[in-house]
Amino acid sequence: MSTFPEYTADEIKQLQSSDNVLSVVLNFVEQGKLTTQMLTKQTKPVKKLLRKFDSLVIDNGILYRKINDIECGECKQLVIPETLRYYVLETLHNLSGHQGTERTLALLHKRCYWSDMVNDVKHWIKTCERCLVAKNPLPKVRPSVGSLIACKPLDILAMDFTVLEKSSDGRKRFSTN
Repeated sequence: MSTFPEYTADEIKQLQSSDNVLSVVLNFVEQGKLTTQMLTKQTKPVKKLLRKFDSLVIDNGILYRKINDIECGECKQLVIPETLRYYVLETLHNLSGHQGTERTLALLHKRCYWSDMVNDVKHWIKTCERCLVAKNPLPKVRPSVGSLIACKPLDILAMDFTVLEKSSDGRKRFSTN
């Protein structure tokens, strides 16, 4: 299995066939037909995946979704069972440098598919502790002004600074603040 070398093809087949949604979809794709009457009797997650019926294929007993990608042409996305989604997100997001939503989706899109992938990725990144710490803006800290009353010589130090400005006639001039 090139998508997930940790899993054998038989393990992927078993995971897909034991998934409540994918097992139903696998049956429809194996039969090769889908009618409106059949579709109305299905659960919402099954209906959502069956909307992609024309692009679903079975290769060596494993369910894939065929797409045309700009970079690689026609490619097959492994349809991920619910039990593997956490593993996929953890592996692709966390081990790929905590990329943002768009980059993580691009990495996923080349390899795999599931119905609510976009929302799952957005939620994963919003709740990723490392991303929250590293990417959120720092709070604005305002130092206290403190006391400006001098108690001894050189207790308060002041400095003038010079700014180079352009005057209305276009000439540069210095101003002191």
